[in-house]
Amino acid sequence: VFAMLTMLWTTWLSYLAPNTSWDGIWYHDTIVGWSIQNHGFSTVLMPFTLENVNGVPRLCETMSLWFVLFTDRRLIEAPNSVIAAPMLMLGFYCIARRHTRTLTGATGWAAALYLMPASLLQMRSTYVDVYVAAFFLAGLHYSTRPEMRLRDGWMAGLCLGMLGASKALGLPWMCIIGAVALPRLLWNNAWRTPFRTIGTTLGSLVIAGGFAAPSYVRNWRTNHNPFWPVMISLPKLGINWPGNFDPVIERPLQLMLADMLAVPVPGRDFHDPRVWGYGLGFPFFVLPWALLMAPVVIVCIARSLFTKSFDRVAWNLLLVVLPIAATWPLAPQKWFARYNLQIVAGLAFLASWSSTRTWVRRASEGLAAICIGTSIIMVYWADPGWSVDIPTAFTLAKMSPLERASFEAAGYVFESKTAAAREEEL
Repeated sequence: VFAMLTMLWTTWLSYLAPNTSWDGIWYHDTIVGWSIQNHGFSTVLMPFTLENVNGVPRLCETMSLWFVLFTDRRLIEAPNSVIAAPMLMLGFYCIARRHTRTLTGATGWAAALYLMPASLLQMRSTYVDVYVAAFFLAGLHYSTRPEMRLRDGWMAGLCLGMLGASKALGLPWMCIIGAVALPRLLWNNAWRTPFRTIGTTLGSLVIAGGFAAPSYVRNWRTNHNPFWPVMISLPKLGINWPGNFDPVIERPLQLMLADMLAVPVPGRDFHDPRVWGYGLGFPFFVLPWALLMAPVVIVCIARSLFTKSFDRVAWNLLLVVLPIAATWPLAPQKWFARYNLQIVAGLAFLASWSSTRTWVRRASEGLAAICIGTSIIMVYWADPGWSVDIPTAFTLAKMSPLERASFEAAGYVFESKTAAAREEEL
């Protein structure tokens, strides 16, 4: 109920309030504005520091573009609340339901993942990380089904193509999940229907490549760097691709843990909370519980190898968790929770699986409740978490669209005249 209320509230705020997200101002909003002016995603002459407008994959911005084309600028942020968030919860639920004993456990953990500050505070913004995690989980769902059918191969190709087209990080993640999906598709179907299997394999690869390739191909043709404007330097591989910023902004592990585990201080926070994005429940409770459950899963799998009672649930959980774990070394900023939502989902899968063990059955739902409860508390601590508090929202509702576009809402980063000029330019 609380998750649905936040989706409705942030959709309403998206309609009322001017945009305040940093990356939205930098390039997400600008991509939408230029695509309307140019009737497509043409390369635009931009200052070097704004080359993200030309280079980043833009599938998620295309969702905002459709909303704006058929309405107006006021719904540019709405897709996160009405599409990405429900898809994130549903993708997690579809996988977790295989490993949980109760319906409550799967729905509870799905809500806990969405309500984590790094996910929840992206509502009412044009950030794309909730989309990326949703595409990741959707692709993982179809790629790791207990029996992978041909129809699952088509859907896996579609979801993985969307993952690669949503963010540069999505491209290597797409390949990791694809490395699981492809052999399973062939193994489960080739002996039964070889020609249909070959057709499905080729068709799904074409769909995945068709979605993911355009931005990277254009970047290579124009700047000799598929990940433009991200600078990539790998001397051992002979790669020295130019760009305007280095993606690796890492903190020492000790400092990262100290920041993550520090007591949160109530006060203003923006859509990309950097220190407490993981919330309280996941680092303090779920992480140690998942580390405790991981060897239990291994024991269950090892035991099933030497007995006649094959543990399909534990094997499938391993199949789900391993691709997620493989994304951790590729994460450029591990302290930045919104870049690592899939890692949190992996911890939640382990915790939800524990409900199948009689000796800890209650602990799984209890941990989900802790995550939900602490996240609700942190919404208050982040006030105004979506840059607009409740009284201001009702004030905005009484204004005209022109007044709202230049309103200096709480946490807003522009003065009124600057905001009005930017709004007119977009």
